[in-house]
Amino acid sequence: MAKKIWPIPDDQSADARRDRLRGGLCPIHAMPMTQIDGWFLDDRKRKFTVVGCVLNDCRARARMYSSRGPWELLEECADLAKDP
Repeated sequence: MAKKIWPIPDDQSADARRDRLRGGLCPIHAMPMTQIDGWFLDDRKRKFTVVGCVLNDCRARARMYSSRGPWELLEECADLAKDP
């Protein structure tokens, strides 16, 4: 069976990616990210879970503090929202 390739929005600027992330979407694909790990406490004792994009083997992963945000990219993929 062929693997489905999801479209990527034309605007892949750092600003557009940060805007998508602020809305809880994958910064690359603009699709909702799903929970991929359990719940943890950060250094400030805030509860978070790890969410990620499941499209096209995407590497976007973020901390989600609630269903309304905020979302913060994990350190290993923080470059996805940085200016070139």
